[in-house]
Amino acid sequence: MPQTLDIALTFDDGPHSAGSQNLTRRVMSDLDARGIRAAFFIQSHALDINDTPIRGSSENGREVLADMDGDGHLICTHTGVEAYNPHQRKYRHTQRETDGKLGEDLDNAQDLIEEETNQSAEFVRPPGGFYNDDVIARYTEHDLQFVYWDIDPERGAGKVKARILANIESQIEDYLEGDDKTQMVVLLHAIQSSVAYHLLDYIQKIEEVVCLQGYTPNFHHTKSELKAILRNQHDAN
Repeated sequence: MPQTLDIALTFDDGPHSAGSQNLTRRVMSDLDARGIRAAFFIQSHALDINDTPIRGSSENGREVLADMDGDGHLICTHTGVEAYNPHQRKYRHTQRETDGKLGEDLDNAQDLIEEETNQSAEFVRPPGGFYNDDVIARYTEHDLQFVYWDIDPERGAGKVKARILANIESQIEDYLEGDDKTQMVVLLHAIQSSVAYHLLDYIQKIEEVVCLQGYTPNFHHTKSELKAILRNQHDAN
């Protein structure tokens, strides 16, 4: 009997703040259609170029977070910086720690999650994956566990569906080569139309490739099981 591979879908950068065309809600709808619960690493206080909230702290963003919680997804910290484009080099967690501001950013994110949901943030993923020992120490101070990823199919794909599908295939094949694996953490982005409009195709492709590699894919986790997968990923970092 094929070995089960527990797959955790994780989504960075949300929640999208638009109304009727909300990309994060499209992601959530597709996950619900498949009965999948995921982990969302949110930008809690990101602003647009006019200093207007566009992520978690926006009015619509707060509503998305509440529904995300109600749907059974995990809500985690990505960045709490109150600024335009938190992925800029000057807002990396490494630089924010050097500037003495990372702790404040983490407080922002954790406080918002606790205010708008029934959850306390337990996990964090830095924008771009940039971290160092000082950053990890700050996470520990805030009772946060750092979570990386195993495959990132959007990387280098230029938001092109065919390239993302090709990356899914090649990255999974590389990841599953060698020693038997028991889990896989997938990184996607909840504010990208290339994800929001094609997520079901990506999930299907993941299933197909995992099966071809001799595993049985399992996406269907309780919240506690998702936490266990992320804790295992933290321990492996």
